[in-house]
Amino acid sequence: MQDSVSNRSCGRCGAVLGPPATCPRCGVPSAQAPPPPPADLVRHRRQRRRLLSRLLLGGALVAVAGLVSWWILSGSAPSSVAGEAQAREAGTGQQPLPRPPSPAGQTAEPTTEAEPGTEAGHTEQEPADGQDARQAEAIESLLSGSHASRSNLGDAIAAASSCERAGVRRIAEITAGRRDQLAQAKRLEVGSLPDGEAVKSALVEALDASHRADAAFHAWARRYQAGGCAGKVSRDRDYRRGLAHSESAQTAKERFADAWRPLARTYDLTAWAADEI
Repeated sequence: MQDSVSNRSCGRCGAVLGPPATCPRCGVPSAQAPPPPPADLVRHRRQRRRLLSRLLLGGALVAVAGLVSWWILSGSAPSSVAGEAQAREAGTGQQPLPRPPSPAGQTAEPTTEAEPGTEAGHTEQEPADGQDARQAEAIESLLSGSHASRSNLGDAIAAASSCERAGVRRIAEITAGRRDQLAQAKRLEVGSLPDGEAVKSALVEALDASHRADAAFHAWARRYQAGGCAGKVSRDRDYRRGLAHSESAQTAKERFADAWRPLARTYDLTAWAADEI
């Protein structure tokens, strides 16, 4: 079996060296090759390199996973971190890195800062509580009931004049309704409406006069029916008193209608005329 030393070659001419310390062909002294490292040392170095590579790879994967998770949860980098990154990129001449996409592939849209006291996209804002609109709507509801009473009164008086008992009953119902409307008008809240107190005062005056007129007509109708429907209606004192109160109510209703018309336009409500209330 050949010794491992005999496998050496001359560094000058390439001849195979043997045990002598000089080349047998050219006489050049041969350098002793260093003995190979032990097998255990080689294996230990390989294991250490593999372990170091695994540690470096594992740390890099953990860092990348953490950064991706943070991007997904936050949607964007904090302004301070983004600002520092852009500053470093500007100093080095590099292009800024693209921002990570929003969750679910959505593209983040720029937000518009709203002006104080307004919502985004709106330049005007209605009163916070809408109290003025609710007060105007309460008046509108009351006027609708008053309009129905006014419409039914003429037919009820005509029926009572013809000695129909139904006419007397209908006048009584209208009178009770006017009394309730007057009480509602006195309880109206108008503090948030322009000239609200003037509007309320005119309405209360008109409904009070209307209630007095209805009560007078009801007194006439009952006595007229009880007397067998005899005598001229136009000469009855209660009937004439009813007509006088109706004229006073008409004057107050005209004043109220003039004050109510601008509010009706503002809040898109009915602009009732004086002879409809």
